Amino acid sequence: KLPELSFMLQHRVSFNLPGDSLSVEQIKIDLAKISLEIKGVVRDLKTTPQADLVLNSKDISIQDLLSSIPADKNSPLSQLKGVGKMRVTASLRGELKGKTLPAFKGQVALKDVRIDFARVPQPFILPSGQIDFDNQGLSVITQDAKLGDTPLELKAVIDNYSDPNLTSELKTKFDLAIVKEVQKLPEGTNLSGSVDIDAKAFGKLKKVDQLDLSGNFNLRNVEISSPNLTVPVKNLNSDISLSKGVLNIDNLSLSLGKSSLSLNGKVENLVQSLIPVKGAPKKPFLSFKLNSPFVDLDEIMPVEQKVKPKEKQQVKTAPPFPDIDASG
Repeated sequence: KLPELSFMLQHRVSFNLPGDSLSVEQIKIDLAKISLEIKGVVRDLKTTPQADLVLNSKDISIQDLLSSIPADKNSPLSQLKGVGKMRVTASLRGELKGKTLPAFKGQVALKDVRIDFARVPQPFILPSGQIDFDNQGLSVITQDAKLGDTPLELKAVIDNYSDPNLTSELKTKFDLAIVKEVQKLPEGTNLSGSVDIDAKAFGKLKKVDQLDLSGNFNLRNVEISSPNLTVPVKNLNSDISLSKGVLNIDNLSLSLGKSSLSLNGKVENLVQSLIPVKGAPKKPFLSFKLNSPFVDLDEIMPVEQKVKPKEKQQVKTAPPFPDIDASG
């Protein structure tokens, strides 16, 4: 069911025949509870019209904006709730001729925004942010944004609308315990620790498989326990970096019960295996150097004992390896 929308257009314009111009004293557009106002002048009407127009909005309620967007009840948009304010300003100056738009630029300013999504227990909070746009492209900047208590810093620029080019950067640090609240994990699985992310993406949006992805991902004090693991993973730390499609794993260390190990390595073809491309996807290839002062294989990979049918019970086994080629 579509939301009920009201539309109202009011205008006060006047022609100046001797001056060959059109004065726009006010064009007011009301769509539901969103109000826009245009003022300015259009000159040289008989030859090549020259526009000098300014658009402003009153404060737009995020709640009103979301309720005005048509959405099916099963759509993710229908599960969004929000508060906060948004204001739009824009200008349009130049020739009104042919299919080419005159020079325009503007800004969408966001303030005290909070978005709640039914599937995510933590709200998205944005004290202030802005979207700047013009004929060439747009940029998005968030300031002090958070997902719950997790800080998020996002900067993105898209230029050339006909063949969009993306330049973006994301910085965040979050507690891995939040994963369980967002993504359903196997029953009995516990995850803790933290990860620092500083990631970048560059390239043409029409060629997603050719995007240049890079970044640093630092794991600190990660612990994983699950019925699928014979012993819990503890004290997992590593400095991971992504560059030119290669995932470099530096100084990875962890403990498995009585055992401990350290690893340095790299995974090639990882990005190509995750992003859909034409033809058969490339299989990731892991190469590594492993060092361990002590490994208790009986504890990590216990031999499954045969039991009588009446005594059958679930026996813990090591989780299967992913579909990946490796050497080490």
